[in-house]
Amino acid sequence: MRCRLKISIFSDGIFFSKLNNSILNFYAKIMTNKSILQKNNSILRHF
Repeated sequence: MRCRLKISIFSDGIFFSKLNNSILNFYAKIMTNKSILQKNNSILRHF
């Protein structure tokens, strides 16, 4: 019983770490897109 419980906790940990990584990647993409948009806006203001 304990072995199964440990395995389930381990698999949940892997799942949550993958989920966390995907959330962080998504957030990083949003932040880079924002910075790119800000750079484009500053370039457009020069014209």
